Amino acid sequence: MLEDQPNGRPQWRFTVFAQDEGGEGLVGYADVQVNLKDINDNAPIFPQGIYFGNVTENGTAVVAMDGGGLKGERRVLEGTHQDSPEQRSATVKFSFR
Repeated sequence: MLEDQPNGRPQWRFTVFAQDEGGEGLVGYADVQVNLKDINDNAPIFPQGIYFGNVTENGTAVVAMDGGGLKGERRVLEGTHQDSPEQRSATVKFSFR
């Protein structure tokens, strides 16, 4: 894992919460850890401030943020960032699966 501490964090951790719609009170939690391979001073650009989506049991993607043609992959929430085309890190994808 490459690290560029002055410009960012090499690792992010958060918890995902899921709740059923049946009113039964069934809930679930999952810890997520994201390890970044390259960090630089070009921040991701997201057209919206907040994204919402729903994932049904055994369902398909319902929210996609300009993920670019990933054939054969199931996307739930995805985004891209823009970087200088000359840099090795010019294409990066963010995904929650």
